[in-house]
Amino acid sequence: MRKLLLASAVLAAFSLPFTASAQTAPAPAAAAPASPHTFTGNVGLFSEYRFRGISQTFKRPALQGGFDYAHESGIYLGTWASNVSENTYPNGNLEWDFYGGYKFDLGKGFGLDLGGIYYYYPGTHTLPPNQPVPGFGAVGAVPESTKINNGELYIGATYSYFSLKYNRSLTNLFGLNNAMVTGFSTPVGITGATPATSLCGLQSDGQVSASNCYGSAPGDSKGSGYTDLNFNYPFGEKWTFGLHAGHQTVKNWSKHSYTDWKISLNKEWEGLNFGVAYVATNAKREWYRYTTPGFAAPPAVGNAGQEIKDASSGTLVLSVSKTF
Repeated sequence: MRKLLLASAVLAAFSLPFTASAQTAPAPAAAAPASPHTFTGNVGLFSEYRFRGISQTFKRPALQGGFDYAHESGIYLGTWASNVSENTYPNGNLEWDFYGGYKFDLGKGFGLDLGGIYYYYPGTHTLPPNQPVPGFGAVGAVPESTKINNGELYIGATYSYFSLKYNRSLTNLFGLNNAMVTGFSTPVGITGATPATSLCGLQSDGQVSASNCYGSAPGDSKGSGYTDLNFNYPFGEKWTFGLHAGHQTVKNWSKHSYTDWKISLNKEWEGLNFGVAYVATNAKREWYRYTTPGFAAPPAVGNAGQEIKDASSGTLVLSVSKTF
């Protein structure tokens, strides 16, 4: 009995330090609070750059990328860039966008997005390559070069798999005005000797079209709007099915207005996002045909062997991109 009591006392004595140690051990360090700031980047290679359904790269590939900052309050800023074709943007080959806004939750799955964006094309100016040069205006016309930069405000809403957004231009829509189309800022240069040469666009053979003409100088395009409706449905193992419909209205230049649509399928694999999309529009093609540099529309010369492409026709776009 004594031996049993002695053994119990010894065991109790040895257990005391361990018990005390367990009771006085420091608590695990608290996890660091999550940062209110988020930085992300993206880069992608596309078989063609389509903006609102219209090719920006003369139907050639595009390398694109950008950076975004977001604060937990909902404020965000970002920049994004892509190569573009000088056949579409004379004397320029880069689109550089700057945007910012505020996103907030309305409850019950609804979200709202308010912001603005500026599209900048460094060095881009003068006439589109598919229009007459100023030498073919009426006597007394005033030639004028234009820049193609564009500024817009937007409001967007999201719910479940759907998003709806409306952009309104604060500037001439990508520079569109009398001078951009004809090279002249005065109506006499447009409605004078040869209005059909200036205001009808191009046929597929490069000749001036006989349809979709304007009878008088339309003027500026400030206040144009674009409505953008999207549906994106994730399914399976990192697949996404998408539908898009958009409508571009061009103030004072109604023949330039059009609707575009897209159907897409994306798959995320090994950290990359692979995509395929079919893009199409119902744009009046006479106004969305472009040529390689050096082309001079009649009455100067004929096609002269220059390449002509319809930037609004339907096409399949392939892509691979990464977000980091």
